[in-house]
Amino acid sequence: MCIAAGFASEVLKQVKLNDGRTEFQSWAHNFNLIKPMPMKLENLVEHFLYQVNSEDGLLVYAFMVLKKAFEEMNSLNAHKMVFTALTISYKFFTDCPAKNSQIEKVGGLKPGELMALETVLLDICQWKINHLNYDDTENYLLEAGEIEIASKKELEIEKFGDLSDFEDSDMTGCETNESFSELSAFFTF
Repeated sequence: MCIAAGFASEVLKQVKLNDGRTEFQSWAHNFNLIKPMPMKLENLVEHFLYQVNSEDGLLVYAFMVLKKAFEEMNSLNAHKMVFTALTISYKFFTDCPAKNSQIEKVGGLKPGELMALETVLLDICQWKINHLNYDDTENYLLEAGEIEIASKKELEIEKFGDLSDFEDSDMTGCETNESFSELSAFFTF
């Protein structure tokens, strides 16, 4: 999921921290939530890919769709914009995509909301998905993902220490199968 980490980190770099409430004249107000979604963007992306049983390749197209929307992206609308871009690229990739009602359940949207959001985002893209820079964008997202994963590993090592020094025998009290059986786990004699 290196490309998913890169996708999420690059999108998050574009998110403005303002709440977006003063800009209701903009097209982006259609995507606004009442408060920022507590789910991490990377988890949303991975959840979407898992639910629709899709490949990482659609993230590149979703990123290309989102490039046009970066100017208006803020903390209140980022998740819905990303979800809508993922849906558009999923439909672009798939011969027989799932129904909108099924996809709306994956994203927690109201019935009928997805079609309106897709229309707004496609209007911003002028109904075109630029696929000419696919390889460059894919490499860019992969590099960003590798950097993001490396920084997460460094943070975990700082927080928890290096766990590779422990041996299994230090962690378990059972050296052989004779000292443990399935029944002894439930019953004490």
